[in-house]
This record gives sequence, C-alpha cells and structure tokens, in this order.
Amino acid sequence: MPKFTVIIQPEAEKDLDEAYEHLESQKPGLGFDLLEQVTDVVDILEDNPTVFQKVHEEKRRAVIKRFGYNLIYIVISPFV
Repeated sequence: MPKFTVIIQPEAEKDLDEAYEHLESQKPGLGFDLLEQVTDVVDILEDNPTVFQKVHEEKRRAVIKRFGYNLIYIVISPFV
C-alpha cells in the first residue's frame, strides 16, 4: 500500500516552531523531544492516517501526551 503524504500547513508549522522555542527556553533538548514525537506521529499518519479518531466532522486528532500537544488533521483521499 502506498504511503500517504502529510502536508503541514504554514500556521501549524509556525505553532510548532513557537512550541519548540518555548520548550528549548525551558530546558535545552526539550523542544527537540517534541519534534521527535511529532515526527513519530507523522510517520504513523503516512502509513495509516485513519488510526486516530475523528473529533469534529472530518477533523482528527493525534495527541502528544507528554507535551499536551494536539495534531489536528484531515485525510484527503478518494480511498478513505
């Protein structure tokens, strides 16, 4: 089965950059830990984008529990 493409919107990228900077200012390396966990979720989404539950209409949410960070996304595919 082909992998799905994950596209991060500019607003989400800005939010993630700000979260990274904030965490790094709290403790060096902490922002990198967040980015690693986000990357892990993106890897999951590339293989199985419907793994996380819908929270509102077509929006789904993956939670990075350690940081209380939510990844909100939609699946755009003729197969889902």
